[in-house]
Formats: sequence, C-alpha cells, structure tokens
Amino acid sequence: DHRDLHSFPTRRSSDLETTPEKVGEPIASVSSQPSDFVAASISSFDQSSVSELLGCTVTSVAGPDGDYLGAGQRAYRISNILQVGITTLIVELEDESTGERHAGQTPAAPFSSKVPREALVSWAHAQAMLDSQHVVKVLDVAANNDICFIVREYLPISLGNLLATGEPFPVGSAVYIAHRILQGLGDLHLHKGQDEQVRNIFHLDLRPSKVLMHNTKPRIKINNAGLWAILAKNNPHDTNLKRLPLSMLAYKAPEQFRTYLARRRPPVFTDIYQFGMLFYEMLTGVPAFRASSYEEYEIQHCDQYPTPPKVWRPEIPDQLNEIIMQCLHCDPMKRWRSATQIALELEKPFYSYVQTPKDGSYTQLMLRAGAA
Repeated sequence: DHRDLHSFPTRRSSDLETTPEKVGEPIASVSSQPSDFVAASISSFDQSSVSELLGCTVTSVAGPDGDYLGAGQRAYRISNILQVGITTLIVELEDESTGERHAGQTPAAPFSSKVPREALVSWAHAQAMLDSQHVVKVLDVAANNDICFIVREYLPISLGNLLATGEPFPVGSAVYIAHRILQGLGDLHLHKGQDEQVRNIFHLDLRPSKVLMHNTKPRIKINNAGLWAILAKNNPHDTNLKRLPLSMLAYKAPEQFRTYLARRRPPVFTDIYQFGMLFYEMLTGVPAFRASSYEEYEIQHCDQYPTPPKVWRPEIPDQLNEIIMQCLHCDPMKRWRSATQIALELEKPFYSYVQTPKDGSYTQLMLRAGAA
C-alpha cells in the first residue's frame, strides 16, 4: 500500500496538540477531530520530546526464536509524528535501506510502562502470520531504548474520520464497509496462519479508530486485533473500564461492564456487539448510546436497548435493522453466533452492495469527509 500513497501528513512541533489524519492536507483543530482521539503531550511517551523522536532510528527486534519478521534486521528513521491517540502513538517510519514508508505504533502512557516488550513482539509475530486482506498487515517490530514500535502498513483514514461528519452513510456504502469488517473478524476468530497454527484472535476494542481505510481505493482493514487483551493482562488497573475515557465506553459490550454476563463463553460475542455499534452509527449518523458517566453507559449497555436504526432513518431495510438489533442484544447468547453468519445474512439480500464498488460511491464517501 505504501506505493499507492502520495505522502504522509506533516506534523510540526507546534501542532502536537492535534491529531492529523488526512494525507497532504493542513492539520485541523482538535475540535474537528473524532471523539475517539484526545489531545496528549508527547512527554507522556517516556518523556521523549519531539526533537528527540523525529530523526531517531529504530531497529528490528527479534522474536522468541531469534528470527526477524522482515528480511533480516532493518533500520527505520522516524520522520513524522502522525497521531497521538488514547492508547497509541503513531509515527511515520522510513526504511533506511529501501526508502519505503510505513506506520509505526507504540502504546501510549499509561499502557506503555506496563507492557513488556516481549508481549508486543509476541503479539506482532502472531499478527504477521495472518493471511487476510481485511486485517492490517504487521511487517516488523522495531525499538530504540525503551520505545518499541509495531511496524505496519499505513492506511491514512479511519472510520472515525468518516463518522465525525455526523451524517449517515449511504446504505450501500455502510453495507460494503460492514461486510469487510465482518470478513476481517471472521479471519481473526478462526484462522490458519502461514505457520499452520490455528489462532482464535478476538479484538475486544473495536472502535471507529480501529477500522482503517485507504483514501482512494476501496480497502477496509481492522487494526490492533487482540492488542487490548495484551494491554489488559499487563495493566489491569488502567484498562479498568471505570478509568477509560467516555468515548471508549460508547463501544464496549455489556459483558465488559459486568463480566458475569459472559458466562465463560468465547469473546466472539463481544466483537459482534462492537461490530453492531459501528454498523448502527454508519447507518444512522449517531452512536447507539450517549452518556455523561460510566454509570450511565453501564445501564445503557447492560439494561437497555438502543433506539432501532429504522426509527432514525425509515428507509433502512428491515433486514439491516434486524441484523443490527440482534448484534446489540444485552445477552451475549442471543446475539449472532459468528461474524461469518452475519456476513452471509448480508450477502443474500444485498449482494450488489457487498461487492467492491465501481460506481464512485467509495470516492464520494471520502470526499464528503474531506478525505480523498
């Protein structure tokens, strides 16, 4: 994908309070950004200043077996700060031997201080074994002193950028994006990797910022699949839902608020719920739930049901309304059984929508959000 990109956005030291997303465009103010992102100081990343990060070189880290993910050990130069998010810092990395550009991400404070490098390396190696067109490709792991970066393909737009307009997507576009997300979840939940191992990877933090998109070509991919479990295992204190920003709670599942609801079932149902939240917002232009406190979100997710999408938008087909509402059932056992099952339900009545669009609708969606 790096050959299809025009350039990475430019970040000046005076712009660090913003979260730029668009390629080759001026950096917008914080108020225009999706609520998924918060302003953060670069000092939260091991007290490194911008001048200390920009121009630094990070080198590949070997895995448990001593092998590198890429073709041997590589060196990357940090050439830009792309985004400061709630849980992640994202930079531009330039391969010093080939000139190729990738994205590099590292956990933000307070997560960074509690997650051992070995855990990130192990996660990255498992991700690299995935052979899916619908999951962001992990290319390498590189480090410099205490900062460890996951080197991955770069996609400049997130679903959060498109939802930030507050306008509902055309039904065809929403179905196409939803179907691609489902295909990615299906690959994660049961996938035989390049190393012949069968893995069950659950996202558990599927928010708009975790769905990345190409700004000109119809490519939708899931990012950070399974990383939340790593963060939660190594830092249960700061990943406790009561300590998370409200913007993250909008997409959490009932069993993440009240763990007894899970009934020791696989977390596949959690991903299905979070998918339903995304699909709901794409079709209506508004989140399924809005609250001003943890307690309000807990009650809404665990004891209530959202207003059916069709109430907001009567032209939504009945089938889509029913699919979404079953995703958002409070009881995990009453949701759809798998992402593949939902994908098949979409393919039957909406076959033309799930095909790669060739009518310019994808470009129009990007243009509406100023992303193309």
